[in-house]
Amino acid sequence: MAALISSLFCKTIRSSLRLYFPSISPYSTIGTKTSQTPSVHKSSAKLTKSEVRLGRIVIDEFNKKEDEKLNVPEDFPFQISGDTDTLFLKHHFQGETIRVVVRKEKENEGSSPQNLFVIVKLIRKMGISLKFYCKCASSTHFTIYRMQAKPRGPRAILTSPEFSDLDEKLQKVFYSFLEARGIDRSLANFLQYYMTYHDGQNYKGLLYRVRKYLDV
Repeated sequence: MAALISSLFCKTIRSSLRLYFPSISPYSTIGTKTSQTPSVHKSSAKLTKSEVRLGRIVIDEFNKKEDEKLNVPEDFPFQISGDTDTLFLKHHFQGETIRVVVRKEKENEGSSPQNLFVIVKLIRKMGISLKFYCKCASSTHFTIYRMQAKPRGPRAILTSPEFSDLDEKLQKVFYSFLEARGIDRSLANFLQYYMTYHDGQNYKGLLYRVRKYLDV
């Protein structure tokens, strides 16, 4: 009789537990510890090791770039503004305002020397201006490929043929004309240096962001 009562009691308890906790199975593993497989431990250790190595190399590269400073010659006549994509230069010469706009050719970024598009605009006080469209693909010279002349007032801007089609003597005189205004070999050399320097600064910025990501 006692055995029968005990059996009925146990069945009642099990039924109650299933009623209030239907997800609990007699074979439940709740509360038991599961161990990770050796492959998981190995992958985790490999990931940590690679991250530490990456952080160390990134810091070394960043510190190399930290010491680089922009060197502008003391006798450099132009005021500098702009960024790595577009550089603006301004200079005054005997009553003229000289404005230079420099842009990199996107298709050849990272090459050395870099292909640069250069627009030189010369403005006289009365509003007459000349504009030269140039390329600077070396550290030694500019190549003019077209020019424009803007008269005073609302009259139309006149554009030249291809510069190389002009009389050779006229071409030489125009190059000398620009050289007297600072558009010369030293400026070409500085522009190549400036763009290379700022490419390095962009690289430094990239390394800094990687450091922030790795928290190193």
